Amino acid sequence: MANNSDEITTDSAQVTIDLVQITPPPVSMWPDTLAWKVLMITVLLSTLWLLWQRYQKHQKLRWKRQALQEAEIALQKSQADVWFKLIKRVFLVHHSRPVVSEMKNAELIAHLELLDAHTQKTVLDAHYKPDSHLSLQTNTVLFQAFTQWLASLPDDAQCIAQSKSMESTAHG
Repeated sequence: MANNSDEITTDSAQVTIDLVQITPPPVSMWPDTLAWKVLMITVLLSTLWLLWQRYQKHQKLRWKRQALQEAEIALQKSQADVWFKLIKRVFLVHHSRPVVSEMKNAELIAHLELLDAHTQKTVLDAHYKPDSHLSLQTNTVLFQAFTQWLASLPDDAQCIAQSKSMESTAHG
């Protein structure tokens, strides 16, 4: 009987050794076929392109974000001079400096379509006074008109560049 159990132990050890020898090598996490590699490269390039497009749009809208931040500061300061400086800076994004410098303050503020004639006159009168402080109501209406006007302006830098080049050829 002792002979039988030794044979069984030896046979089971041999079977275990045989199983270890026939197991396949570990599977690679990297695909072996060319199609998977091409697909991965395509997905990577597409992702990079989409990220680049988002970055470009973010950069294109930077001037609007800055103008909104400055509008909030102008709202807090509640002074007509600060508002006129901001409006002129936004105009300079879209028009050449000579065109903006030729515009009168009444022409500048007339582009804010939400402002009625009385509010425009109040802002213009305050602009020419040493203390250009605006009332809360006038300041709030001016802020709303400015943000609405800013939202209506084109975002595209190409439109801005084309308008500047057309203005320079018309004046030059």
